[in-house]
Amino acid sequence: MQKRGRAIAPLRRAQFRIAQFRAIRMTLRKQSSVLVAVLLFLSVGIASAQVTITLNPPSACPVVSQQQQFQATVSGGDPTVIWSVDRVNGGYSAGGFISSSGLYTAPTNAATHYIKATSVASPTSSATAEVTVRSGSGVSMMPVTASVIVSGTQQFQARACGLSPSDLTWAVEGIVGGNASVGTVDSTGMYTAPASDGTHQLQAISVADSTKKASATVKIFSQIRADFGARAITDFPVSAGTFGVQLGFVFNNFYKNRSAMAQLSQAGLSPMRIDAQLQSIFPNNATTPNWNVIDPIISTLKADGFRPLVVMGYTPTWLQPSPNPCSGPDVQPYHAVPADVNQWAQLAAAFVNHMDTAFPGFVQDYEIWNEPDNAPGLCVPGNSNSGRLSSYLSIYGAVAPVMKAQATTDGMSIRIGGPALTNSGTAPEWIPALLSNPNTAPYVEFVSYHHYPTSPLVQDAGMTWDNIGWPESLAFRTQDPGSGFTAIYKKIADLVKAGSQPNAANTPIFLDEYNTTAAFTSDCCRNDPKTAPLWNALVMQDVLNSVYGGVARVPSGMMYFSAQNWFPGAGGAYFFCLIGTINSVMDCAYDAANAQPYPQYYAYNLGLG
Repeated sequence: MQKRGRAIAPLRRAQFRIAQFRAIRMTLRKQSSVLVAVLLFLSVGIASAQVTITLNPPSACPVVSQQQQFQATVSGGDPTVIWSVDRVNGGYSAGGFISSSGLYTAPTNAATHYIKATSVASPTSSATAEVTVRSGSGVSMMPVTASVIVSGTQQFQARACGLSPSDLTWAVEGIVGGNASVGTVDSTGMYTAPASDGTHQLQAISVADSTKKASATVKIFSQIRADFGARAITDFPVSAGTFGVQLGFVFNNFYKNRSAMAQLSQAGLSPMRIDAQLQSIFPNNATTPNWNVIDPIISTLKADGFRPLVVMGYTPTWLQPSPNPCSGPDVQPYHAVPADVNQWAQLAAAFVNHMDTAFPGFVQDYEIWNEPDNAPGLCVPGNSNSGRLSSYLSIYGAVAPVMKAQATTDGMSIRIGGPALTNSGTAPEWIPALLSNPNTAPYVEFVSYHHYPTSPLVQDAGMTWDNIGWPESLAFRTQDPGSGFTAIYKKIADLVKAGSQPNAANTPIFLDEYNTTAAFTSDCCRNDPKTAPLWNALVMQDVLNSVYGGVARVPSGMMYFSAQNWFPGAGGAYFFCLIGTINSVMDCAYDAANAQPYPQYYAYNLGLG
C-alpha cells in the first residue's frame, strides 16, 4: 500500500496553491504588461477546477471475460476522457482492458479492479468505478456453510451481478421459501431451521435467469459436542511467529515508545515489517551511507524481541531516471525504477553487509520492493503493467544474487522474496513470471502479497459490517467465496506450488499487509470498538482454516497494517494502528503520552498473547 503520498498529498497541494498565488501577486505588482496573460492563466485554472465527471454505472460485477460498458459524463469542459484500469491507461491483461469508448473487457481471473476516467482538459478531475470480476454464474452467497441449532436462525447474504436483493429468489432444497421439514427462508435470506437434525441446501436464484444461482450447506443440530482430543492433531502447525505487524510511519517516533512496543510483543506479534529506506541511507552517493537512518530502528526491534522483515527499497535521487516517471500528487519520486539496477543492487548488498556486521544474524528476511504491480509503487516509463513487470524482474534478478552472495561472504544466512503484490488480480500474471524466470526463480525463498477487501467507493455507498444487498458488507467481502481472504490465499498458494523455484511445494507465503481498506479515510469497521476485533479475528480464522479447503499449509506470516501510521501535521485523515490515542473520531492519531491499544489490538492480545 502506498501510504505516505496519500496522506500528505492534500498538504502538498495546498502549499503549492499558496506558493502559486504569491507568485502571481508578485507578477501583477512588477509587470502590468503580463496582466492579461496572468488573468488568462487564472481563468483556465478556474475552468479546470469546475470540471466534474460522473461514471455510469458507478460499480459493476461482470463475469470473467465478460464486457461492461461504462459511460463518462463530463460537466464544465471538453468531454474527452482517458480511461484506465488500476491506473494503467487502457488496462492490462491481469486487470482487463478498456477502450477509448469506455467498453471494459474483464480478465480471465476473479478479482476487484478500478476503472478511472480522467478529464483531458483538467487532468486533476476524474471519477472511479469499482469492478468486481467474478467467476461462475456471477451469483455468490455468504456464508457458504453454516451450523444452526434446531429452530434457530441464520442470516445469509447473496449478490448477483447487476441485480438487487429483490431480483433473487430464496429456496431450500429447491423449494421456494422452504417448508417446515427443511427449514424456511424469507426474501432477505433469513433462514429458520426445522425442528429436527439434518443437512440441507439453501439456494439464491436469479429471477431473470434460473441458471444463475449460488448455494450454501446448512447443518442442523440439536446437541453440541466438544472434542478436546482433536487438539492433539498436528497436521497443520501454526508457528509462534506467524502473526506480526508493519511498523508504519517511523518519523512519528512510535518505535521509540518502549511501553507501546512491549504491548505489541505481549499481543504475540513477533515479525515486524519495516522499510530499508535506501533513498535516505544513500542520499548523495553510494560511498557515504548514513546508517543512522536505520540503525536505531533495528536496535529497538532487537531489544524488544521483534523479528524484522526488511522491504528493500527505494531509489535515491541520484539514481533515479531522468525524466522521473513518477508523477502525481500521491506518488513518491523515489518509487521510480532505478536508472541502473546493478548499481542499485550494490546498495542493497551494502545494506546486507552492514546488518550482518552491526547486528550479526538478526536480520534474515528481505523482501524486494513493495507493491511493484501498482503504478505509484513502481514508476516506469510509459506507465504500463508490462513495463512494471519487466522492470521488477530486472530489479529482482540483479539484486537477489548479489544480496545472497554478500550474506555468504559475511557467513550469514538470509531469505529473499517478493513481490508484495498490491492487487491479487495481478497474481496470475506476476507470480508465475517471478517463479519461472531463470534469473529470479532460483532466488525466490518466499512469496508475498497484500489484501484489502474494500475501498472508499464502497464505504461511501453505505457499506457496514453486515448490511444486506449492495454495497456488499465488509463481512461478505471478507468471506466472499471468490475474492475473500480464504479464496485469495488458496489462489496464491496454487500459483506458488506450480512455480519453478526451489522447494515449490513448501515455499513460505506471507500475507504481509492487510486491513479493511488501503485508504486514509474513515470506514465502518477498521477502528470500531465492536467490529474491529471481530474483523481481525475473522481474518485470522479464515486464512488459517483454508487448510481445510484444500490448501496444504497455513501462511508463514500474516502482518497487520500497521502498528502506528499517523503522520504528524496531516489532519483530517484516518490512519492505521494497533496502538494510538483514543479520541471521539477514533482516527489512530498518536500522542506518546496518551497512547493505548485500539479495539483491533485485542483480537491479537486475546488470541495470541
